[in-house]
Amino acid sequence: MNYYVFLSALLGFSFIYYLIGKRCKEDSTSADSFFLSKRNFGIFSITLTILATQIGGGTLLGGCDEAYKMGWKVLLFPLGMSIGLILMGCGWGAKLRNLEISTIAEVFEKSYSSSFLRKFCSVISSIALFGILIAQGVAARKFFASLGLDSEYIFYLFWVFVIVYTAMGGLKAVIQTDVIQILFILGVLLGMFIYVQTSLGIDTQPIKEVAFESDAMPSISLFLMPLLFMLMGQDMAQRCFSAKNGKVASISAWIAGISLFFVCLIAIYFGVLLKQSGAALVSSNGALMTFAMQTMSKSFVSLIACAIVMAILSTADSLLCSIASNVVFDVIPSQKANALKLSSWIVIVLGLCSMVIATYLDNIVAIMLPCYELCTLAFFPTISLAIYRENMNQKPALASVIIGLIGFVFFKVYDSFLPGEVVTLLCSYLGFFVIEKVQAKSKVSI
Repeated sequence: MNYYVFLSALLGFSFIYYLIGKRCKEDSTSADSFFLSKRNFGIFSITLTILATQIGGGTLLGGCDEAYKMGWKVLLFPLGMSIGLILMGCGWGAKLRNLEISTIAEVFEKSYSSSFLRKFCSVISSIALFGILIAQGVAARKFFASLGLDSEYIFYLFWVFVIVYTAMGGLKAVIQTDVIQILFILGVLLGMFIYVQTSLGIDTQPIKEVAFESDAMPSISLFLMPLLFMLMGQDMAQRCFSAKNGKVASISAWIAGISLFFVCLIAIYFGVLLKQSGAALVSSNGALMTFAMQTMSKSFVSLIACAIVMAILSTADSLLCSIASNVVFDVIPSQKANALKLSSWIVIVLGLCSMVIATYLDNIVAIMLPCYELCTLAFFPTISLAIYRENMNQKPALASVIIGLIGFVFFKVYDSFLPGEVVTLLCSYLGFFVIEKVQAKSKVSI
């Protein structure tokens, strides 16, 4: 790899991001403008920031690595994410935008009149998103180490930079940098794909039967969890809240969902291609970098490495902004006078804490998957009902949340021949409607 090209590109992007953060800081006058940027983003910005947020280190690196191990089955993961975004474009995103709320947890107060459930949902959601943020830190640290930049100070410098421009400019800075990042990532991936098709002379048809590893994760989990998380995660909801209107949110989600699938398809294709070629995977580099190092020039490999760093960046800054918005709007009551300063400091504290914890952890997937499952199983049924219904009682919602949490723990401890996620979600919906029915009968009898 050409370190001069790699470091020069990173420094160039860093300088641009700093200028963006500094300029956006001048436009932030309140917590609402810091986290939602006056709700005035159009289709172009919302589409690209959704793509940038989802094409993170886990999707790009993890998808390619898992494709090397599991084959085309791993397509279920991006397919779930893509369908989730398309469903958001079919009205879900517009309804979120039209609620005029600031966080996804706020639906509990708006629809169920429960400030307790709002705070509880926000805390659990923040913990889950923080776990995913730590996983991005682990991915960044391990990636730098795989490039020979194994000093912890390189990782610290990178992570502090993410914190600085996010704390300065808030969501507006995040979205503007996302646009730059995703255009660069798409350009590099497309360049890789074209090079493979035109210059390497690789037969893209199945060369031979390849024995992929079996995976313990059921296909339904690989598909369902990312699909549902797309619909209720604060990072995606924040994009809908910041759109100009519901129509912009819907169209952007549609375009992003379709584009996301094809981008992930390219990354997965490289993993399968590496396996079919019979080449050994260099585990420290990952499948994508192993394939690139074996087939492409050092300068282009440097640009690919830079694109991977951009992918991690685009997810990390979004998560920082989303978690901080939960804390400011839902968890910590604050006066409007100090809410803006508090917002920046919360981003800084969360970023530094995640950096320290990421230094001592290694397993990315083991961190991310339980975080997705916890949020989805606990809150998806009640949030989905709140999107389409109004003025509901908080007791059925509380029962549904409790059932979701119990199911999450139970199926982590005990194995079942049925998919635990599906059983838990069905029981949560059933619990909600049963309690609601009981309450309705009690009112009639009285």
